[in-house]
Order: sequence, then structure tokens, then C-alpha cells
Amino acid sequence: FFRRRGEVDRAIRIHQNLIANPNLTSKQRSQALLELSQDYLRAGVYDRAEQLLIEITDKMGEQLDVSLRHLKDIYEREKDWEKAIKVAVRLEAVSKQSMRKEIAHYYCELAEMAWSKGKIRLAASDLKKALRADPGCARASLLQGTYEKKLGHYHEAIHAYLRILDQ
Repeated sequence: FFRRRGEVDRAIRIHQNLIANPNLTSKQRSQALLELSQDYLRAGVYDRAEQLLIEITDKMGEQLDVSLRHLKDIYEREKDWEKAIKVAVRLEAVSKQSMRKEIAHYYCELAEMAWSKGKIRLAASDLKKALRADPGCARASLLQGTYEKKLGHYHEAIHAYLRILDQ
């Protein structure tokens, strides 16, 4: 209620007091931790939210699916693509929903970062991982074609660009 009204500090205090209660069941504690993590997310305190969500996911509680989704969201906001990939893989296993498109895009982000730092081999490796995660990822093929063209590998660039038609 307080979080929705914009009174995040009050919501944090309430949830902290709830967690301090020794009479809580593990399910209630997990729910309170999840609510507190959402308070921290709303307040923009990502490091504290991350710590709480990791605590919840380590215990494999009832809130695992929701916690992993929030954790993935934090890593996306912080542009921590490697952690986002790990969480997405785990979320895919837990939720039985495909995360391959997201994982492929995370690898594309890593490839762009590597390329900008002059790490050509690492960028190429990340693009291959993106295409393994999602063979239909046109972004990975576009990046691969662009990088191959810049390197003067025109045959490989054309091959990558043509692959986009099927994707």
C-alpha cells in the first residue's frame, strides 16, 4: 500500500520489522523478503534488492520464479549481461518458459562491448553463443555481418546478412 502511494521509506520500515519477527514461517519470511526487495527496487537501491533476491533464490523457496525475474531485471538495468545470462538460464529451467531470445540479446550486448574494446575474437565468440542460444536472432547475424565487413571478410559478411532473410 505504502509503496504504491510512493511512501517507499515507510514500506521498507514495515517489511524490515516483519522480517525481524522470529515467529514468521519460512513462507511468510520469504514473502516479506520479496516485498522488501520490491521496495528497494522502487527506491532504486539495486544492491540491497539484489542481495535479498539472491537470498531468496538460494533457498529455492516458493517465490523462486518471481525472485529470478526481479533479479534478471536488476541485471538488465545494471547492464551486467553475464549475470543476466546465468539468471535467465536458471529461470528457463524453473519456469519452463523459453528465455532463448533474451539470452541471445544478452550475448549480443556482450559482443558489442567486446568489439568496442577491440576484443574481436571475444565479440565473435559471443555472437556465436547468441546464435546457438537463438538461431533466429537477426540482431546477432546483423552484428556478425557488420563486424565481418569491417574486418574485410566480405564473403562471411554476405553470408551473415543473407541469414537474416531466413530469420
